[in-house]
Amino acid sequence: MSNSSFNRQWAKVILETLTRHGLRHICIAPGSRSTPLTLAAAANHKLICHTHFDERGLGHLALGLAKATQQPVAVIVTSGTAVANLYPALIEAGLTGERVIFLTADRPPELINCGANQAIRQQGIFASHPSETLSLPRPTADIPARWLVSTLDNAMNNLVHGALHVNCPFAEPLYGDDIEHDTPWTQALGKWWQSDKPWLQETLSPSVTTHPQWDRLRQKKGVVIAGRISAKEGIAVAKWASQLGWPLLGDVLSQTGQPLPCADLWLNNPQVKAELNQAEIVIQFGSSLTGKRLLQWQANCSPQMYWVIDAIPDV
Repeated sequence: MSNSSFNRQWAKVILETLTRHGLRHICIAPGSRSTPLTLAAAANHKLICHTHFDERGLGHLALGLAKATQQPVAVIVTSGTAVANLYPALIEAGLTGERVIFLTADRPPELINCGANQAIRQQGIFASHPSETLSLPRPTADIPARWLVSTLDNAMNNLVHGALHVNCPFAEPLYGDDIEHDTPWTQALGKWWQSDKPWLQETLSPSVTTHPQWDRLRQKKGVVIAGRISAKEGIAVAKWASQLGWPLLGDVLSQTGQPLPCADLWLNNPQVKAELNQAEIVIQFGSSLTGKRLLQWQANCSPQMYWVIDAIPDV
């Protein structure tokens, strides 16, 4: 099998694996080194392809699609400085929790550090900002397809939020007149091709427990703060705060409906702050508060307990 043909087989397995984890939208910037990934994406009927000539804008397009669909979205770019243009969107995905998969094409190892065009050190380029990072080897039939699938499955199973960076080196020729057909390498995956399930499945069993002292704590004077949370979560938090009879201080990102609107105005009132400062417990849902007055009150309040409940770990 020619190198260009096997590049396409390798890329085909990568894209098909990602569809098993809910990937439906993929954003593609033009480039040569990423051709195997682009052709694989275009050939996969499960995927909706979006194109943009600028990688920086492409990254933010993917971020917006992930926000709107609440599903993982992938990005394909070519090698070199094109990869660096994804930095702002990748960092933002880590901060806001959207799952975005950055597939960056790369030169093979023998073309790194030798002056080759558009060949930079891409492994680890995003430092600690991605939630998960994979540096794949160059495509070779010596590596079983099941290894490639299970490695990607494991990364996606661990991707609860934020970015996954998958660096994908490809050697030339990148494309040719080859007619795509199944090979013993892809056929080794057997009935996986007829399934819609991941090769490596992991069952998550989230548990919810009640604080052992909650019946006593709920009788205290409390304040609820809502930070960056989804609309569905915002409605639930607002209802919960109302049932407790605790004031809800909603940040502009909270999507709570703002039961007490314009908090950044009335939080400057000394009488209001004196009332709120009587709180014995403050419970905050979501992170990344943006309101100046709310941040000031948060910094100066001194309750007996301050809880932060957030699905995204502190970054």
